[in-house]
Amino acid sequence: MISPAGAVGVSPNDRWVTDELDAVVRGITAGLSLDDALAGVLRAVEHLVAASSASIFLSEPDGSISPRRFTTRTTGEPHWDDHANLRPGGITRTVLRTGAAISISDTFVDPRTTDIAQPDRPSLAAVPIRGDDRIIGVLYANWGEPHACHADDVIVLERLGAYGAIAIENARLHTQEIEARRDAVEAHQRLQRLLATVAHDLEGPLTLIVAYEELLRSTTRDDALEVARRALPGMERAARRIQRLVSDLLVVSRIGAHQFAVIRAPMDLTVVLRDIVAEQQALTGAHRIDLIAPGSIVGNWDGLRIAEVFQNLVSNAVKFSLDGGEIRIDVDESADFVTVRVVDHGIGIPPDEIPRLFQPFGKLDTEPTTRGVGLGLYISKVIVELHGGRITVTSDGKRGSIFTVALPRRHGRPSFSRA
Repeated sequence: MISPAGAVGVSPNDRWVTDELDAVVRGITAGLSLDDALAGVLRAVEHLVAASSASIFLSEPDGSISPRRFTTRTTGEPHWDDHANLRPGGITRTVLRTGAAISISDTFVDPRTTDIAQPDRPSLAAVPIRGDDRIIGVLYANWGEPHACHADDVIVLERLGAYGAIAIENARLHTQEIEARRDAVEAHQRLQRLLATVAHDLEGPLTLIVAYEELLRSTTRDDALEVARRALPGMERAARRIQRLVSDLLVVSRIGAHQFAVIRAPMDLTVVLRDIVAEQQALTGAHRIDLIAPGSIVGNWDGLRIAEVFQNLVSNAVKFSLDGGEIRIDVDESADFVTVRVVDHGIGIPPDEIPRLFQPFGKLDTEPTTRGVGLGLYISKVIVELHGGRITVTSDGKRGSIFTVALPRRHGRPSFSRA
């Protein structure tokens, strides 16, 4: 916590104010929530300088002032409200800019306030709230009757501003501490879910490989060839599942370390898409995969990475089209861009899940009953964006999805990941 060292003092002749102020500020700095801290400051202003109301404007990290204020005006109780009348040369911005207190005995006469003067607050004072290295806000005292603001009033308000800064910073630190603890708990929970999911994804194919291996060991010489012919494809598929999972995890680690790159070279996208369609079609008899594309689409891309993107999109379309049916890949081109749409009529994607769809490990949160780590779309998004392109999805959540990939034909952004 921040200590009150260096707070503005009051006149030695006003010992009663000092004693009263010390009692009040102890209550202010004891609060842990921002609203409690600000409410304590406002109540202290009303009590110590006999103000009819008080308000606080807090500055943003960039030094600007939010139009929202914490105030006791109107209702008499501390609350947040919107106060849009923050003029470029007004009192609030002037105090924030200069760091000097301003007091006005008659707002109807002073040229700085004649256009905003109101009968319920003919007098006001505004002082800066100073943090360690900058002004973090402006504190107002308003009087409902004409009031000649004396130097001692300003001193008291400045000290309240100083203690208010302490309370505000303490409250913010407390909030940050709570958020950090919550983030740590969430990160730990996500790690546990990730480990459990990865273990499950590895367990299935490893169990299959062990079972096939035991079958091969127990077979007789006479039927060994037939058993091997049946077992080896299953073992290969299981090994490839493990290889894909490990590869995805390694890619994500390289993205996080800013070491993931795409290597561009001239290539024909149509050829890549034809190969993917043939490969995926061979794996399913329940779906018809159609490619509608020009005979040749030449661009400057990383062929292996781009193939990975569309393998993932097409295999997902097959996986989530549970009843089979058509999957269509539409390709449009222009001189500068190529747009590829992968259209399916599957189960659809709920709209509230779409924002997290391309996040790493997003599946751990959005599909708790579906096994899988959920890295494919995240990696695809990184690959597309490293090419200077964009990947999006549309779905009504009921039936079907359209994944759209737009790729520039020439160099886009730098080749290395900034994730």
